[in-house]
Amino acid sequence: MHLFIDESGTFVPGVGLVEAWCVVAAYVVPEPQRRAAEEVLRQLKRREGRFTSREIKLRDVTNESNYLAFLGGLAALDGTLYASAVDAHRNSLAAVSQHKVHQVEALLENISIIHDAHVRAAFQARAERFSRLSPQLYLQVVCQYQLLAAIIRQAVMYYVQRDPATLGRFRWRADQKNSLNSIFDESFRDHAGPMLQSISLREPAPMLVGADYRHFQRFRFRDGAPDYLKNTYGLEVGDGFNIAMLMHEDFAFVDSALNVGVQIADLLASGLRRCLRGGFLDNVAAATALGGLLVEAPDGDPPIVLLSLDQGGAVDRQAPAFEAVWRMKHACRPMVRRGSQSARWE
Repeated sequence: MHLFIDESGTFVPGVGLVEAWCVVAAYVVPEPQRRAAEEVLRQLKRREGRFTSREIKLRDVTNESNYLAFLGGLAALDGTLYASAVDAHRNSLAAVSQHKVHQVEALLENISIIHDAHVRAAFQARAERFSRLSPQLYLQVVCQYQLLAAIIRQAVMYYVQRDPATLGRFRWRADQKNSLNSIFDESFRDHAGPMLQSISLREPAPMLVGADYRHFQRFRFRDGAPDYLKNTYGLEVGDGFNIAMLMHEDFAFVDSALNVGVQIADLLASGLRRCLRGGFLDNVAAATALGGLLVEAPDGDPPIVLLSLDQGGAVDRQAPAFEAVWRMKHACRPMVRRGSQSARWE
């Protein structure tokens, strides 16, 4: 499968603007449907009188109905949307900074048990690089980690019922925003796999009894988890799946102007952000259309991850985002196909 990632918003914590929503989104599409998804984007560009070879942003879309038609075109395909969102206004600078301090402490916690001096020095350097993330970039990277965790929880179970072969390879492409400052990209590469492995241990992904996981089995630990997970990260792993392999086997930061899939993710991330802020002329129609691309989350949770590092909570119940998320939840695609066997946790 192809997984295209982009974000929308500044992620500056504690900003004065109310409803300062920021979104990281991923458009996931099986290989046989990739070209069809690209054609849906070209149709949007044609309707807007744009060159199909050039990138289009949501702000460039002059007619809201064209954007809704774009969402409808994607809804007819097998691609799905996953997202995490944070209201930066409701997350203070102090709370985000303190959260980062705790995360850096967790990264350094097991450094003394690393026996190899070169490995220890390299890990120390990676942790220090992570500590230099600004609060803005830290909030963004936390949203990205939560997005990736949601993909593993939801997309694997969704596609194992509908297109099992697509789980044999994960091709990740993310928009590269920091070509002049690589601290963010490098920190993301360094720690995404281990952090997702840790999340998967605390919150195991649902597995469907009787489903065809043959193509996904290549990511299962063959002879138990590698020693570095315990010696470097302090992770006690028995049987399970190698999330780091799933993440890093085919992952690249790319220029969105040159990658059509990332352009689709950009339009979806921007649409979610605008919808959470109540910014569409017909926000109900936009929320419903975006919800039709999302996948039902486990345990009745919202289909997008609503993140808060502060005590204020993720969503103001009186804000446009509350109704938008409600609409999305009622329009999202069911996780389990009718007639499938019950899910269990593994």
